[in-house]
Amino acid sequence: MNKQTPVFRIPGDGKDIVEIGGIVFNVNEEESSLSIPAFSRELLVHISFSTDEMEKGRQLELLYTYDFADEAETIGKFHIEFPALGVYHHGKPKGHFEIENGKYMLLHSYCRIEGFEYGLEFNGYVYFENDWVAFLGVLKKSYDDKQVFPVKIYKRFTTVPGLEWSNYKFTSMEEALQAPPAMVSHLQLNDPVFTELPEELLQFTNLKDLTIIAGWNTDQLPLKQLPEGIGALQLLESVSINKSAVAALPESIGGLHNLERFYLNISELTTIPEGFWKLPKLKYLGLSNGKLTHLPENMGLNKLESIDISGNRLKTIPEALCNLPSIRHINLDKNPLEFLPEAIRKVKEVSLALKDKKRLMDYSYKGAGESGVVKWKDNVFFAASDKELIKEVDNIIKKNGLSEHKKALRSLVKKAIALQHDGEEDYNTVGNHRFGGMPDLPETIAYPEFRDGYNKQTYLYEFIGQINCEAIAGLQDYLPRTGTLFFFLETLHSLYGQQDQNPCKVIYVADNDTLRSGKRFSFREDQYYEMIDGGYTAFKATAGKVSSAPCFYSIHTNSYLLQGDAKALSGQDELYDQLYETFETPVNGDTRAVYLVNGYVFTQHENPEMQAASALKGNPEDWTVLLKVPSAGDFLWGDAGDLFFVIHKSDLAKGDFRNVFAGMESS
Repeated sequence: MNKQTPVFRIPGDGKDIVEIGGIVFNVNEEESSLSIPAFSRELLVHISFSTDEMEKGRQLELLYTYDFADEAETIGKFHIEFPALGVYHHGKPKGHFEIENGKYMLLHSYCRIEGFEYGLEFNGYVYFENDWVAFLGVLKKSYDDKQVFPVKIYKRFTTVPGLEWSNYKFTSMEEALQAPPAMVSHLQLNDPVFTELPEELLQFTNLKDLTIIAGWNTDQLPLKQLPEGIGALQLLESVSINKSAVAALPESIGGLHNLERFYLNISELTTIPEGFWKLPKLKYLGLSNGKLTHLPENMGLNKLESIDISGNRLKTIPEALCNLPSIRHINLDKNPLEFLPEAIRKVKEVSLALKDKKRLMDYSYKGAGESGVVKWKDNVFFAASDKELIKEVDNIIKKNGLSEHKKALRSLVKKAIALQHDGEEDYNTVGNHRFGGMPDLPETIAYPEFRDGYNKQTYLYEFIGQINCEAIAGLQDYLPRTGTLFFFLETLHSLYGQQDQNPCKVIYVADNDTLRSGKRFSFREDQYYEMIDGGYTAFKATAGKVSSAPCFYSIHTNSYLLQGDAKALSGQDELYDQLYETFETPVNGDTRAVYLVNGYVFTQHENPEMQAASALKGNPEDWTVLLKVPSAGDFLWGDAGDLFFVIHKSDLAKGDFRNVFAGMESS
């Protein structure tokens, strides 16, 4: 900040002060706290206050001005909260931090305020001194320097002596050495300059979590080795080191019998002691981007669930790794692999480039439930099978001077079904196209549930939509000719890192006469994993056939598209740049808020078909997008992205929807 640092002075009368924009606030002692939560490992300051000058604050455009009935209880209540690290000083917090627009960039911490006008952020300093916490600065909007509200907050906490510092994450050796050794359970060292762990660290015999981090601008830490004495830290549960020069691990590391997570990524590692491969509690292992050339044939890591050995020099892996009883994920990418053991097929997820999966594994698709595959008519998925659609495509090609590439371009265009909102659902019609709300499931089919593996609770799937196949049978030839498809999702968060099951469910009901109105369903928020108001707003939808062209932005990643007639487009980078304006946009129109069946989905990297093939096997061209769900109505997928359901064409031909892949694209 381009001004003088404010001076910290304890109030002369020893009383708390909260003054913001000339308004005096009263501290709510019972709702204010200084704590160290076990889940965050940070010192958390929370100050709650209120004022009798609400009208003045509103006139100043300082205080929250909205007065909706459902927010009445929060009007007039104010909070300021700040998480801090690096403040331990002989049993008390001490230090100060500069905050700009609510952010403390050094520790990526945020100063959160509530109850004030939207957009106002704290700018200034946070002080910890002699049991006092102070916020001195201003509230202002980052884009407006005209309205600036001075802030002076002093709060004394009598609870400082009782803080649970054993929950705290120390962020330097200097800070940790001020504490009794038995108090240090969590230690994170950022950009250390030592070549070996300091001997003083070994006195922290209660240490559970050791993290050594190199910053973004650091190519490699000078750390070359871990001391043999590290084996004495018997309570260690997690060790994480990145960008180091460590080439070998000490023998004593095999004695860390409580170790559950070990990450030594981006290193010079070539050898690992035998005892390490017998650690009884190790669940997660990261050894990516090292110099490993082989792994041992004998392993006793019975609890190991996931291992990342990508970016090494491995030509194969031992069969013993694939046979570990708990293993579910192996990342093998970017290794010079020559062959893989047959047992690799037992591993639920293998992270490896698709071309290498096909080269090294039996990666043929076996059908949903390994029921086998059937032949399908591939031409029905493309616009060339529809005289009306392909005529429009040919006209666009001609109009934009692309006739030279006509055969290649028209071979890529899909015959899609577009569905658009047609007003809010009134449930007067059973079995219509619908997105959000509740499904018209038959009474013989229960509303689907899933069991969360983490907290062992059962939740309802979120209902996404239903498509009446019979109503659009005349528009396409790839969906079932009768019945209705119902689409469900566990929760948005299930799409991230879900490795052991598909986070979606698609139910097909062949006979529409059995459908019953979804109006009968009514659920509470707590019955879902995460759902506001017990369900998405319901919208009716209308359907029509459209053409769908691929995105050439990521064509290099999805080069499998350039086969057959489209192979003639290979290597034409200048043309790819032109095709957005001359081909993609006129063919696709504005489909940002449109639901698509058998349409292309914009992705920055691998498209949905490629993602499905990588996860569930087979060739990407043999998969198709069963439904693209945009961020429309109540749906919001990440940063206004798209949700998609992908199915193998053989399963679609059989009417088998047990193995549908779900994913999301969002910036």
